[in-house]
Order: sequence, then structure tokens, then C-alpha cells
Amino acid sequence: MEQSTLMNDSRRARTLFILYLTGFTTMLGIGIITPVLPIYAQMIGATGFWIGAIFSVFALSRTIFMPFVGRLSDAGGRRKFILLGLAGYAFFSALYVPADNVLILTIVRFFHGMAAAMVYPIANAYVADMARVGEEGKTMGGFQSAAFLGMSFGPLLSGIMVDLLYVQSAFIALAGLSLTALIICIAYLPEYHVPMREIPPLRSVFFSRGMRVPIIFFFTYTAGYTAFMVFFPVLAHADQMTVSGIGALIFISSISTAVFQRLSGRYADLFDRHLVLSTGAGVMAVSLLLFTMSEGFLSFLLTSVLLGAGIGISLTTVSAMAVIEGRNLGQGSVEGVINTAQGIGIVISPLVLGLVMDFTGISMVFLTAAGVSGLMALAMMRFVYRETPAQARNAE
Repeated sequence: MEQSTLMNDSRRARTLFILYLTGFTTMLGIGIITPVLPIYAQMIGATGFWIGAIFSVFALSRTIFMPFVGRLSDAGGRRKFILLGLAGYAFFSALYVPADNVLILTIVRFFHGMAAAMVYPIANAYVADMARVGEEGKTMGGFQSAAFLGMSFGPLLSGIMVDLLYVQSAFIALAGLSLTALIICIAYLPEYHVPMREIPPLRSVFFSRGMRVPIIFFFTYTAGYTAFMVFFPVLAHADQMTVSGIGALIFISSISTAVFQRLSGRYADLFDRHLVLSTGAGVMAVSLLLFTMSEGFLSFLLTSVLLGAGIGISLTTVSAMAVIEGRNLGQGSVEGVINTAQGIGIVISPLVLGLVMDFTGISMVFLTAAGVSGLMALAMMRFVYRETPAQARNAE
């Protein structure tokens, strides 16, 4: 049943806690399969291109469905979509286990992406609904920090499970965690809907002036994110690192992201968000370049922490910008648009970087991603100060 748009402080805090816990649990499951999936794909015969395709098809289906799901959630509430998405998440996660060839694995990833369109982005929009004016960075930083903490512990647990058990145990764990999140939300998550006098068409959201920076960022940052999450296990595995070691490094990088999301959320509410965002993008570019010079666990560790810091600073800041726009355009619609931009980037990046790996080697993957991130940081600074009104920079 739909609740009043007004919540008292205790109910609001409890609802945010449930959403944070849901984000943590869901991303924990995703983190568990992240370092395993590229290696598993290689085990069943995938080339670099097919590794990229397996990740891209997930993003493709998510990108197709997310704008429509986001808009529908603006009109009819968030809870039902979160529950349906979590149910699909659990079901399709279990189907990874019998997927013993590249084509079947790719098909399962497509349907898994459909379910994903209804979980994290809609939960993110739900949290955005509850963000108070002047606390956008703090509120969104808390949610994303919880999600990245889940992502942090996932690879660590994955490495332990794979080394002690077998590869498919990671997929079983993802299904179980998704089911746990579903049960929690059925029992404790209320409906909360912020009615709008008129829900703008998606086209107006895409072309809104205030959405330009978030759209550009979410599209371009995926090159660096993909290089690390998809191809770093391949790079580290070639350096004779175990799955446990790879999982530990992804864990530490994600912890760094979570910490800096929490810290930068406060700064994003106090200072010029565009300056904070540009700083984060620059840190990403430097860290990706350093991956090509890294050898051994300690070197990879320092570089992974630096990348996590850049991602954390950037994501919280740009999410706060999106929340401000969502108050007029609809949080679900805004989430749909920026996730579409991100999804297109995630569709393109693994395929392009996979081809780069096949033709030039794994190091060039990180050089390419560093170049994209560096150009993004420079273009963003130029774009912001030429195109964004000064009053918007100060007001935000």
C-alpha cells in the first residue's frame, strides 16, 4: 500500500537503513561473481572478445529496460519493481550454474540484466526521493558507500570459495544473497511515492541542460571501470596471482571507493561539485596509467586503492548533481537516463577493450582506458566552465 509522501525521522531512518542493507546485500552478490566470471568464461572457451560480450550483454539489456522502468516507478512507486527485480535476480543467478558454454552464458547474462534494471537503479531513485535539500551528497554517498562495501567483500569471499570449493559456488552464493534481499524487502520495505504534477517525457530528461554533465560522466567513466572489473583479473592472473589475491585487491579497491564516497559526499554538499568531480576523474586517469607499470601484489594494491579513491569521489559527486535534477524531472526517470548512458558505455567498453586485448595485449587495455579517462577529465572541466551557468555551480 502506498504511504504518505511524508515520513517521520525514525521511519525515514529505518527505510534508508533497509535500502542501504539491500544495496549492500545485492552488490555483495555481484562482487562475488565479478572476479570469477572472466576466468570461468575462459574455462568454457571464451576469447577476449567473448569475455567482453558476456559483460556487455548484461549492460545492453539493462540499458534497454532501465529508462522505461525508471519512468514507471515515478508514476507507480518503487517497491514493486525492487521486489520483482530481486526475484528475477535470484532466479537468473541460479541459471549460471548449468551454463556450460559461451552462448548459454551470454543468454543468461541478458536476462539477468533485465532483472538488474529493476533493482539497484530503482533503489537508488528511492534513496534520492528521501534526500533532503542540502544533504544530497551525504544521503547518496551513504547508499553508494554501503553498496560498494558489499562489492568490496564480494571478491574476497569469492576467492576463498573458489579456492576451497569450486567456481560455480560463486553463482550459488549470488542467488542466495538475492533471495535474502528479497525477503528483507518484502518484510520491511514500505512503498514511498513522491507524486509529480506531470511526469516529463524521457526525451526532455535526456536533453535537460542540467543532465549534460551526469550523462557525459556516466558514459565515459565506464572505460576505466570496465578495465579494472573485467580485465584486471586477466592482468593479475598473467602475473601469477591467485584468485584469492585478485579478490583481495578488488576488495581493497572497493573499500577505498566506499570510504571516499562517504567523505566526498560531505565535501560535495559544501564545495563546488564540478571541481570535486573533475578531481576524481583525474585521479582515475592517473591510476589506470599506473596499472601498466605495476608488478606484484604491493604495486597492484597501491594502484587499486588510488583507482577506488577516484571512482568514489566522482560517483558520489555526480550522483548528488543528478538528485537535484530529479526533483523536477523525476528521480526514477533521471536514474533511468544516467543508467542508460552508463549502460551504453558498459556495452561498448568491454567489446572495444576486448578487441584491444586480442590485438595488442592486456597492457594496452589500461593505457586506452587511461586515455579515455584523462580526456574525460579535461573535456569535463572545459565543458562545465563554458556551458554550465555560474549560478548553477554555486547553487548546487
